[in-house]
Amino acid sequence: MSSRTLTTWLLIAGPIGVTIGFTGWGAIMGFDVDSSDSQAMIKALGGNIDGVKPFLMVAMLGYLSIVAGLAGVKSSMDGGSGHSIAGVGVLLLVIGSAGAAIEGGLQLATGEAGSQAAQAAAAGAAESAATLSSVAAAAYASSVGIGATTTALAMLGFGIIGVGILVQKNFHTAIGALIVVVGVIGTILAAVDYTNQLMGGAYILFMALSVTMGIITLRSQS
Repeated sequence: MSSRTLTTWLLIAGPIGVTIGFTGWGAIMGFDVDSSDSQAMIKALGGNIDGVKPFLMVAMLGYLSIVAGLAGVKSSMDGGSGHSIAGVGVLLLVIGSAGAAIEGGLQLATGEAGSQAAQAAAAGAAESAATLSSVAAAAYASSVGIGATTTALAMLGFGIIGVGILVQKNFHTAIGALIVVVGVIGTILAAVDYTNQLMGGAYILFMALSVTMGIITLRSQS
């Protein structure tokens, strides 16, 4: 398999993995749970921790596939005028993906602590329940803080890749422009209000553009 073909399928398969992961996550947790309500999230995670684990893993693998695919796009630009610019964007995406993995781990820790707190409360161990509830709250707050920072970096990186594409013109100008717009919007949303529902829209556009680049690359090979 050539690097170009691998890039194509990473860009297409990655968003599918993320969609499956977060659809399963939402189905188990409840799509109406407000991520800005820490207590509601801790309760939902604690009550469904075993169910959400595999879907979080699938979503994470999908996200990493997208990042790898975008790194492949940058590699294909080697020698071009936008290669170095895209390289900066990919670097920020890699940092963002590392942060996303930490965020996911902290959310699982939140669920584990929340589950144990509920069990301790049911057993009448009030002191243990309070301690575990505090651990869950701290883990969730940390996940949101890390998620906001690293998602802002990832979205900024995505936008910078769009600038590289606009400079090198290895995709249609409209694709590069849309990547820049989504990157800017995603960066602002993550920095200002990461738990806002609009952040989901930015992710959807991020994945749609990934698939679009994958399909364009695939068609260019035929």
